[in-house]
Amino acid sequence: MPKRPNILVFITDQHRFDALGCYGNNVITPNIDSLTQTGVLFKEAYACQALCLPQRVSMLTGLYPTAHGSTLNGIQLDDNLPIYPELLREGGYETYAAGKMHLNPISR
Repeated sequence: MPKRPNILVFITDQHRFDALGCYGNNVITPNIDSLTQTGVLFKEAYACQALCLPQRVSMLTGLYPTAHGSTLNGIQLDDNLPIYPELLREGGYETYAAGKMHLNPISR
């Protein structure tokens, strides 16, 4: 069986690019900087929604808020929409989420 890559996604809230050394800034963030040496570091990334929950749902589904229906905080993820952690589980990955997600239930 071929070795599959580990996938680690960090999502930080209200975190600017200049708060990390890996972007060439004069701050000490050795652990995150180390991960960027062997992983993917996005140099240009944009949010499709300024509100927390709709943006998180967009990241989980790959859809714009107008397509997934969560256009405001408090409008939960549609249970019928596939999300990438579930697709990864179907592919044999173990998935885990921790922290502020604003999704109920987080177990999904």
